[in-house]
Amino acid sequence: MGLFGISGGTFQDTIQLLKNTFTVIARNPAIFKPTVTQIVVGIVLWVLVIGSFVSFYFVTGAAIVIAIIILIFSVLMLILFPFIKMYYRAAQCWIVYHTFTGNKISYKEGLARARQNKKDIFILGLLDILLTALSRKLKEGTGRGGLWAILNMLMRIAGAAVEEGWDLVGHFLLPGSIIPEKTVGEAISDIKNIRNNVPGTLVGVFGIDFVGDLVRGYIMGIAILLILGVGGGLYLATHSLVAIGIGVILALILHFVAGIFIDMVKTVYFTIFYTAVTMPEAIPEEDREEVTHYLTSVSGEGTGTPKSEQQFIDPKARQLIPVVQQYKSQGYTDDKIASLLMEKGWSEEIVRKAIDMTV
Repeated sequence: MGLFGISGGTFQDTIQLLKNTFTVIARNPAIFKPTVTQIVVGIVLWVLVIGSFVSFYFVTGAAIVIAIIILIFSVLMLILFPFIKMYYRAAQCWIVYHTFTGNKISYKEGLARARQNKKDIFILGLLDILLTALSRKLKEGTGRGGLWAILNMLMRIAGAAVEEGWDLVGHFLLPGSIIPEKTVGEAISDIKNIRNNVPGTLVGVFGIDFVGDLVRGYIMGIAILLILGVGGGLYLATHSLVAIGIGVILALILHFVAGIFIDMVKTVYFTIFYTAVTMPEAIPEEDREEVTHYLTSVSGEGTGTPKSEQQFIDPKARQLIPVVQQYKSQGYTDDKIASLLMEKGWSEEIVRKAIDMTV
């Protein structure tokens, strides 16, 4: 068993997906643009909040009114920032999907696709706000000591479960609604398609979070150096507490940027994962075997195929199993599934093998 009690093979499969995450980003620079936009928008909003607040101490008259208006506007936009992030992540998801499946599209095309799913983006953004707030509230506990300690512990466990559960489901729902042009409600029903691949998914979530925590740790170290170095140096030169404030602001900006980058990796990772699980036939043939290799574990679960026989199963048939399961869950007959897949270029022999393995 490997990390988090997961087999070494599954962990290696997830490492493979992570490798493809960065490979896909390198293929199309447009994938990185939504991340840059989020960083720029976020930093500008924070600068407006801090700048307008600080200006109260230096301006008078009509300028204070302008500062108040800017402060209210920027605070409101920061409250709505989860929706802004979800919008650009949706665009990123669309760009990643097309790049991964061999169609290199532009940043503008990604934004155009995101606008078509405005309702879904709003729902996902709202769920993100509500469930994140619920998780934080639970992890705060009751605020009481003594006999409340057990309840506090249970609440913190529940809060962590909500956080990780939404991290998994939320990152799957985004490509699940954007790529196949489904509503969030329809995408929820597709979650059952990952039940045989949940271990791999969880390694992805925890692995990225683990790396993210390391990144944040290094950034906090850099932040302390900034506060002590930049802020402290400026303070010694100017004898002004404003210098310390500049160091703190730079540290917060670094922490914010790190969070956006980690979200980008998760968005790309789960878009690739969704594509590999639900529509492996869309992946170019030269990449399909490498990326969908981890799906081979599905053939031995719930299909009646003994594990000892899995090594003799045609690997091409294995690739089709998730697709066949998807069609069956939608009520298609075996003959209809065979017809649809053969229209896409799959041989009847391979299709029949895949259908037989999902009986």
